[in-house]
Amino acid sequence: MIVAYAGVAGGFSANIMLGMTDALAYGFTENAARMIDPNYSATMAINWYFLIASCFVLSIFGTLLTEKFMVKRFPVSKEELAKYNFDESEGKVTEEQRRGLKWAAVGFVVFVIALVLACIGDDPLLADPKTHSVLTNGSPFMSGIILTVTVALFVVGACYGFGCGRYKNDRDLFADITTGFKDMASYIFMCFFIAQFTSYFAWSNLGIVMAIKGAEFLQSMQFTGAPLLVGLIFVSCIVNILIGSASAKWAILAPIFVPMLMLMGFDPAVTQVAYRIGDSITNPLSPLFPYCPVILGFVRRYAPEMGLGSVIANMVPFSVTYAVIWIIQLLVWIFLDIPLGPGGGIYLN
Repeated sequence: MIVAYAGVAGGFSANIMLGMTDALAYGFTENAARMIDPNYSATMAINWYFLIASCFVLSIFGTLLTEKFMVKRFPVSKEELAKYNFDESEGKVTEEQRRGLKWAAVGFVVFVIALVLACIGDDPLLADPKTHSVLTNGSPFMSGIILTVTVALFVVGACYGFGCGRYKNDRDLFADITTGFKDMASYIFMCFFIAQFTSYFAWSNLGIVMAIKGAEFLQSMQFTGAPLLVGLIFVSCIVNILIGSASAKWAILAPIFVPMLMLMGFDPAVTQVAYRIGDSITNPLSPLFPYCPVILGFVRRYAPEMGLGSVIANMVPFSVTYAVIWIIQLLVWIFLDIPLGPGGGIYLN
């Protein structure tokens, strides 16, 4: 459980598939970038290549850390495990669940095949009519990536539900969806105030003023380039400890740092990825992270003597390791000027 939580929370931004976090982050980035360049336009995939590579890099070093260090901090024998009330029967897949998984796998394969067929050929269905490419900003594939991911998850979930017998008809399916949205009510309510803050901040032009003054100050100190981006990572780390919501933090920081770094010649994509690194690596250490009570509840089920301090103490090695590895990866990307994703570079052209 410790390793799983560290991987999900510490590597929060790293993902092979694009998701809602990419869409949320890019929404604030685009609005902030237009303070300097009103015509700025990209896609939510501007960090995609970097985050795909991050998945494999963090997985490798997270595994090495676990195998070489973390496993020695916990009991490994059956006699020692017995005191934790560990039930080996828990987690076994039932026949109904196994059937549901098969249906879900078939549904996912069919969806991927249909998506691939819509993206290949001389003039693909999801390609930009002008460039005939599916990876350009104007293509239906890139502009509709959120819908694509949503439909993929819907197909897999629906196939699993019908396959395992949980859903008998469409009413059961949509009843489950309604229950899921009920749990998101507080977050949707918070988004209203985030939107108000972003709009008033742009209307006041404070972002532009602070960006210009901040850029002039940093340039006078000759504190630019890679050190500046590393500094942004640590600023994000500190803010992340104090504010739990990723979108709320970026709503505050994006209007300041994106224009500031654009004036120094950096693409908004590299500013966004630096923030997302800092936003991720301290998630396991933050008591304000929404899933902190969840991991604490599960851990105490098997180890009642463990408290919040014990959980955070076991997260420190993962956060430190992820921070070092991720910063090194970002520096390699910067020095080699590798694209961070479709339409997302290191420097402005």
